[in-house]
Formats: sequence, structure tokens, C-alpha cells
Amino acid sequence: MQSVIKRNLKQIQVMVKRDLLHLIRNSEALMMIIFLPIMVTAVFVYIFGGALGPGGDRIEYLRYVLPGILVMQPAVVAYMTGVSVNNDMSKGIIDRFRTMDISQSSVLSGHIIASLVRNLMGAIIVILFAYAIGFRTDISILHWFATAAMTMLYILMISMISMMIGLLGSNVESVGGMMMFVQFMPYVSSALIPTETMPKVLRYFADHQPITHVINTIRGLMLGTEIGSDLISAIIWCIGIILICFIISKYTYEHKTSKPVSS
Repeated sequence: MQSVIKRNLKQIQVMVKRDLLHLIRNSEALMMIIFLPIMVTAVFVYIFGGALGPGGDRIEYLRYVLPGILVMQPAVVAYMTGVSVNNDMSKGIIDRFRTMDISQSSVLSGHIIASLVRNLMGAIIVILFAYAIGFRTDISILHWFATAAMTMLYILMISMISMMIGLLGSNVESVGGMMMFVQFMPYVSSALIPTETMPKVLRYFADHQPITHVINTIRGLMLGTEIGSDLISAIIWCIGIILICFIISKYTYEHKTSKPVSS
């Protein structure tokens, strides 16, 4: 039993390395992970911050919008996960893996863990850049750990959604089309402005969608402000969506790989 677990972990490690090597060799994707978070943060702070910040205070707006950017960035970067999974399925890569003596779960697990690594890189870049331009907070180490945990849970949720879309999509273009909806969701939340400023119907949707609960939780943890019921709601939403995506992904993967492969 222990040897089987060790072998599976080794196989997952190989799949993660494979995915990250693809990233390193894809200079455009690598540049997007490095520079997109910086560009987005700079745009919101220096272009919109003077108008949206209290009294035109860009640093105060940075404090407000930073948790939103931490949530928006994974929704963009996780697109790579869906594309990678879809490419593996459509180009026969999965069929090649099926002829080898490897755990099939390690293939999808590798994609998910690689997505976590990519998005964690982006989150660290966002926070470092925010500190470089004036963001400050006096929260404890415990709050930072809680912020990291909530952010990683959210990234896992987005990665699972992207993997599911990659498995369901007929081609890369359809994956991109479906991921646009996921990428749009943070804009209809408390990411950029308080929901109180939205029209009544839009505000109701924004207040009750999962992204708002996640952002409010991260914002409360990062700034040391009251979180209320958002923490429980965020965790329930994230875990629920992760489980749904896991079930759909497992069924779809098994269905699409049920045909025998000639070695």
C-alpha cells in the first residue's frame, strides 16, 4: 500500500514537472503570469484609483481593490489549465498515457497542482508589487496564513472549474468561450467597487454570488476588518463547487477514455 502511494506521488510529480516545463517553454504564457498581475494592479490603482478611491486616495483604493485583484488573476491564468487538459484529450496525449503503466488520476492531478503553482506565483507577484507601491497592513502572521489558505482554496476551485471545462470542451476555442464567463464573474462582485453602489437587481446577484463572499473574506483577513458570515459562505461555496467539478470531471474523463487503446 505504501509503495503504491509512493509510486502515485512520484507520477504526479512527473506530471506537474511536465506541465511547468511547458509553461517555461511558452514565453508568452510565462510573461502573462509575471507581468499581467503588475499591469492590472497598476491600471486599477493609477488610472481608476483617483476616481474610485475615497477622496481620490489611490493607496486607500489599493487597500480595497487588492483582494479583488488576487481573485481576478487566477480566473485569467487558470484558462491555461483548461487549454492544457483539452489539448491532452484532443491530441491523443491521454491515449499515449493510457498505454503506459501510470495512474490515470496522476495526469489530471498534475494539471491541478501545476495550476496552483502558477496562480500562487501570480498572487505573490501581486502582493509584492502592491507593497512596492504603498500597500501596508498590520495583520498578524495568523491572518496571513488564513489569507493564503482562503486564496488557495479559491484557486483550487477555479482550477477545478477550468479542468472540467477543458474535459467538456470540444476544442480549445470552446474552452476559451466557456472560461470567459468564469473570468467575467469577479467584475460583477465586490472586487472593484462596493456592491452598495450597484443597481438593485445587479447588487442582489453580486451580494449572493460566491466570488463576492471569497473577496470579502480575503479583504477582511488582509485588512483585519470584520468578516461576518462571508467566511462560512465562501468555504461552503468553494468546497461545493470543487466537489461538483470533481464528480463531473471524473465521469467525463472515464467516459472519454473508456474505449480501448491499441498499443
